This record gives sequence, C-alpha cells and structure tokens, in this order.
Amino acid sequence: MKKILFYIPSLYPSGSIERVVTTIANQLCTKYNITILTKDNKKSFYDLDDRVDCDSLNYNYELNMESKFQRIISQSKNLVSSVRMIAKYLKK
Repeated sequence: MKKILFYIPSLYPSGSIERVVTTIANQLCTKYNITILTKDNKKSFYDLDDRVDCDSLNYNYELNMESKFQRIISQSKNLVSSVRMIAKYLKK
C-alpha cells in the first residue's frame, strides 16, 4: 500500500487548513497509509479515522509579539530547524 505524509505545524487549532487536512486524510486512509506530521504534540481539533497515523516533531515554537525584529529572527531560526527536523524524520 502506498504511503502519504501530510506536514502541518499543528492540528490543534480549529482553522480551515486543519479541517481540510483531516478531511482528506480520513477519505484517503481507505486506500493509502496516511501519516500526519506536526510540530507540536497536541491532539487534533477535528476527528481523525483510527487508520490515520499522527506523528510529531515535538518542537514547541512561540513568537515574541513585542518585537518585530525578534519575530523575524525567530521565524528564520524556526524555518531552518523545521527543515532539519523534517529531513531527519524522513531518513528515519
């Protein structure tokens, strides 16, 4: 059976991206092995089929909303860290 991996920062918020990913994953899990990879380890707001695997990078990310400069630096570091962690995950 073919595998599909979805990557999303979090499934916890009740936003439209989270809803679309869970809906697609629930429908595709009958024909494919579906894994949803997230940065955080929080539970999904939307219901997921038991056949959908959820995995986490266990990376907590917070923005400093008081300084625009600090947010830019934090987002750059976050991007680099995320790419490294995803690459390590895929090798595993």
